[in-house]
Amino acid sequence: MNNNNYFEYEDLTSHLSCAEEDEGGVPFGVIMDILPRRDYSLLFDEDALEEEFGCVRVSEALFETWLPRTYGLDTFDKSLKNPSNGIPRYGVTILPPQTVLELIKIIIDGRSVYTEEEEKQTDELLDMLGAVYRNGGYAICFGEN
Repeated sequence: MNNNNYFEYEDLTSHLSCAEEDEGGVPFGVIMDILPRRDYSLLFDEDALEEEFGCVRVSEALFETWLPRTYGLDTFDKSLKNPSNGIPRYGVTILPPQTVLELIKIIIDGRSVYTEEEEKQTDELLDMLGAVYRNGGYAICFGEN
């Protein structure tokens, strides 16, 4: 999947869903047709909701290395009705297209210190985020468990 061209990934939901992957980690997903009034935090069945967004997971430790650099990014808390800043450790955060691009830059900037496993996780996430940005979609982060 990784060809180091993060804007060429075609199928936005072909990767494993969060429910099919190992337990733990922070899920990031795809929202191509965002509903402005929907509260994306209303989870009746967390696994089913995560599966709806074709999630990719990264370790909590890796996620935490990015958090301080996200504090100024424009995001939404649970819904497009709730503008916010940054990606918090917990909760549901929606990232608009320009913020997706900024997150890609943050992830790439940290690559020199990633472990082999973190590289694998970031490659998957970058593939997904690149496609989301290229197609004008939104990303969603479900935060730490």
